Amino acid sequence: DGDATGLDKALSGVNKSLSQAQQALRDVNKLLKLDPSNTELLSQKQCLLSEAIAGTEEKLKALKEASRQAQTQLEKGELGQDKYDALQREIVDTENSLKSLKSQAKATDSSLKSSTRGLESWSSAAEKASKKTSGLSKAAGGLIGAAAGLVPATEELNRDMSFLEQNAKNAGIGINATEKAFKTFNA
Repeated sequence: DGDATGLDKALSGVNKSLSQAQQALRDVNKLLKLDPSNTELLSQKQCLLSEAIAGTEEKLKALKEASRQAQTQLEKGELGQDKYDALQREIVDTENSLKSLKSQAKATDSSLKSSTRGLESWSSAAEKASKKTSGLSKAAGGLIGAAAGLVPATEELNRDMSFLEQNAKNAGIGINATEKAFKTFNA
């Protein structure tokens, strides 16, 4: 009968999680303005973008299903043209949002790889310097060696987080729920 309350209820959970992800993204972006090459923040942004993309895809799927039903109702005269047009605008807006999120994810991935390459070259230089530190104290040599080991550990963390995120998606839960469960398990 043209009543959209069912659609509103179906999308309320998705819209809530998207809103939370968008707020977290805004917070991370503010911090990245101060330190654009911070790999921790870039990793967080990548995870948040993945979450937002998944939620937006889910929303778009629901809107397209509603559009098919609305088309039938429109043809039967059970739905006004204005409501149908509003739904179509919402679909276009969601598609544009999805494109924007995917573009941001691609750019963030490039920034993260660039930062990691920068750390690798710094690590390589630190490793070479540590070999030439015969006159330095053991503590200074150890510090340089630890810095050289930073990049592989960061790469391993990023890889592990990627696996964790994919497993969470396959299980049908968000990375936030996984993170909460991990913290509970760890405690």
